[in-house]
Formats: sequence, structure tokens, C-alpha cells
Amino acid sequence: MAEPHSIRVLYVEDDEIIRSVACEALRDTGFEVIQAKSADEAILLLNEPNPVSALVTDIRLPGTMDGIDLAHATRKAYPNMPVVVASGYAAQIRERLRDLNPPMVFMSKPFSLDTMVANLRKLTEGL
Repeated sequence: MAEPHSIRVLYVEDDEIIRSVACEALRDTGFEVIQAKSADEAILLLNEPNPVSALVTDIRLPGTMDGIDLAHATRKAYPNMPVVVASGYAAQIRERLRDLNPPMVFMSKPFSLDTMVANLRKLTEGL
């Protein structure tokens, strides 16, 4: 199993406080973290030469795409990348995400940082 420090996570959240706290929690548990405040910014980071191992994204984001669009675009480019989607608005979200294969993990907000870390560890096991 790969050590968490070798796992590079892209965390996408428009709320600066939530993004900062979550990224700090991930770093404190050994993940390498890069962050974006929009799906448009995230797409640019996904296309950089230094590969991303996993994506964590909020649904409601500013810009031309929401987090679900980002999840689909990410899986189109990187079919096996682990994806965690978080939202405080669960209505119809699972329907929009059900055709992602392999399945992603959905976390309802508010979620605990321990839950987020545990989900990422489970999804990235063996990477």
C-alpha cells in the first residue's frame, strides 16, 4: 500500500475557510494537497505535468462548471481516479453521479474531517 504522502489530492471548494481547514487536515495526515476555488481552475491543475491521484470537490462552484461536471470531466480524462463529491444540497445529486464508474463517494455537508480522510485513504489504497 502506498503511503499517504505519495498521494496528491486536488481539493476544490469555493469557500476559503472550508478549503483551508480541509486541506490542512489532509496535509496533517500525510497527503500532498493542491487546491482550487472553481472547477475551471481545477481543470487547469488536472492538466499540469505533476499528476493528481484523487479529486475532492464541492458541488456548488463558481464558473462554467459545477462539481458534478468536474467529476465527469475528470473521469473522462482519468477513468480510474478516485473522486469524492461533497455537498450540502443532496437533491438529485446522486442521480447525476450514478453513471460514474468506478463509483465515487458522496459526502453530505457538514462532514467530519476524519470521515473525509478515511474516505480518501480507502479510495487511494494501493495507488
